[in-house]
Amino acid sequence: MRISSFIFLFLACLVVVLGTSALFFQSLSADDELIVNGSFEDEWNGWDKYSLGRGYVSLDPVNPYDGQYSLAIQGTPTPQAGTTYGSGVRQTIEGAGLPLDLELEFWTKPWVSGNGIVQITAMLTLYTTHQTTGPAILKIVYYVAWLGEAESWANIRPDEADYFVQGAVPFSWNHFQTSVKNDFESRWGDSTGYSLSKIVLTLEITVGYPATNTEYANWDDVSLRGLHITTAQTGTTSITTSWFTPSSTMIVTATVITTEAQSTTRATEESITLFTRPELAVAVAILIVAAISVVAITLRRRRSNLPIAPSTQSTGKYCISCGAAMPLTAKYCPKCGSSQ
Repeated sequence: MRISSFIFLFLACLVVVLGTSALFFQSLSADDELIVNGSFEDEWNGWDKYSLGRGYVSLDPVNPYDGQYSLAIQGTPTPQAGTTYGSGVRQTIEGAGLPLDLELEFWTKPWVSGNGIVQITAMLTLYTTHQTTGPAILKIVYYVAWLGEAESWANIRPDEADYFVQGAVPFSWNHFQTSVKNDFESRWGDSTGYSLSKIVLTLEITVGYPATNTEYANWDDVSLRGLHITTAQTGTTSITTSWFTPSSTMIVTATVITTEAQSTTRATEESITLFTRPELAVAVAILIVAAISVVAITLRRRRSNLPIAPSTQSTGKYCISCGAAMPLTAKYCPKCGSSQ
């Protein structure tokens, strides 16, 4: 094989390996994280803004948890009883066979806490189909702050699961992380047989009567992904709390992590496998191709250095009279002159 042909073959193999690796790992990474622009660094890409009247959303450069911006949602005081105002954002994820075994994670900075007249929620609207009972739209609502006494209205609707965070610290960044599948099954039972076609994630604030102050909540690093990625937070204070549904005895545990109000950076150590790091996969692929190339070149050089066996083809003849050596084409012996 010529050197030029070998180089071409090497480059072709390298392109195929790298291209296949990039497509495979990019697909895996995309399937793992469902939320687009969860850190709000790309402005409103992926998010739809809405107002419930007398409220608005904005990008906040003053109170980011990580990066340059966080989401700020605002609700103004209500002018009359029986009305609520506020705002929020939502993101829609659609596709056949969406997983239910997901982890919801976000950082939130509420400017109020607990029960009162301000409601701060993260809600998952799940468009499901059960193999026996058919299609249904189910909602899981996580309350950071809520209206009045939760016991009087929580989990009344059969298509809604209500969870309330205990211990969220106002004016500080609070970390929230939970298993969507566990929360689903705690409310509606075994998830086997369910399939998902659409998920809508909503972050919202509403203010009820007779509020007198404009209320805010910030959100950052919102994520909805598979459960095989784990994170370990450092430099924070860990508070173990309970999520509860007052209409039942079911208890779901979660962890809230708070940081100081002045902190705007994150110290996170991630335990991530090779299959979630495309750059590592590409590096390994390059090393494999390089090793194969070295072996091929070594074998080629060894073959080229083997001793050449002497040729068995005759290059001359001998005189029939005197035995002198002579060319094959000679008709007379150059030594004795006899005819051959």
